[in-house]
Amino acid sequence: MIGVLLLLNATLLLKFFESRNEKKLAIELNAARDRVYKSANNKIPYNKILIPFTPSLDSNLSKQIEKSDFSILVLFEPNQCGACLEEKILWNKLNDDKVLPVYAITYLKNKKELSQYLDDSKTTIPVYQDTLASIGKWVMPEGVPVKLLVNKNHEIILVDYVRRTASERDDFVKMLKFYLNTYKL
Repeated sequence: MIGVLLLLNATLLLKFFESRNEKKLAIELNAARDRVYKSANNKIPYNKILIPFTPSLDSNLSKQIEKSDFSILVLFEPNQCGACLEEKILWNKLNDDKVLPVYAITYLKNKKELSQYLDDSKTTIPVYQDTLASIGKWVMPEGVPVKLLVNKNHEIILVDYVRRTASERDDFVKMLKFYLNTYKL
């Protein structure tokens, strides 16, 4: 069943994207998703308790995810991630445009440092502190930042890494909107 879904997703994404760069993006996204599905960790664990840095968040990540059909989880490390500064433009845009809920998850333990980073970088998305790195250990991303599109059943639908240029970020947003409109739960 998953193989069929992956094939269907790849076919739809390739039809949607017309330019060579956009097709390359669709292939990369499906390859990243393939790697997650080949591992046993293709779902976000239920009842993961994290520290909500943003007060409005539920400490139970599962409850937060289940509020919407889809959410994006962004795993990032503020002090060791220059690409995170470039990516935060995309995270803020997705969140501000209400495309879907976006939640950042960081392993940084120092609240003062995290607050300073978020203020300096003008990051506006809600943030969790995962001081034990439990989500990162579960998903085992190839690097940070990583974006995980998850559905309310906790399934990881898509895995995406850094989008450095404005055109790459725009392509990602177009693909994401297409996917969300095609696969509403």
